[in-house]
Amino acid sequence: MVCFTLPQIYETLIISFIFMGFMIEDLSTVARKWQEAWEKEKVFEANPDGRPKFFVTFPYPYINAYQHIGHLFTLMRVEAFARYKRHRGFNVLFPQGWHATGSPIVNAARRVKEREAKQVKIMHDMGFSESDLHRFEKPEFWVEFLSLSL
Repeated sequence: MVCFTLPQIYETLIISFIFMGFMIEDLSTVARKWQEAWEKEKVFEANPDGRPKFFVTFPYPYINAYQHIGHLFTLMRVEAFARYKRHRGFNVLFPQGWHATGSPIVNAARRVKEREAKQVKIMHDMGFSESDLHRFEKPEFWVEFLSLSL
C-alpha cells in the first residue's frame, strides 16, 4: 500500500482540478503554504500521551485513474469528524493511503488491452494518446504511473 498525508492528497486534488480545466487561483501555492504550517505544527501526528485515543479511517480509494471530486467527498466527511474529535481533546490517529492492488487495477489493464471503447475513452479523456495505451495493458504500470502522479 502506498501511503500519503492529507496535504499530499489535497495537493493532488488541486492538480486534478487544474487538469480538468477548472481555473482556480494558484491553489498549489496555497496548498504548499498550509502543508508547511501543518508539518511544522505536526498536526497529523498522533503520539501516545494522556489524552483519550481515537482512530478513524476511510476506505482507501484505488489509484486506477486520476483523483476526482468523489475522492474529496469521501475523504472530507471523515476529515471533518477527525478534526471535531481533535478539537474535543482526543489524540486522533487518521492514517491516509491509496489502495493500489487488486481487481480494479487488473481489470482496467485488461480493458485497455482489449481496447474496450469505454476504457479507451476514459484514457483519452485523461490525456493519453493511442500510442500511450500499450503501457497501460500491464497492471504494474498503472500502479507505477499513478503512484508517481500522486
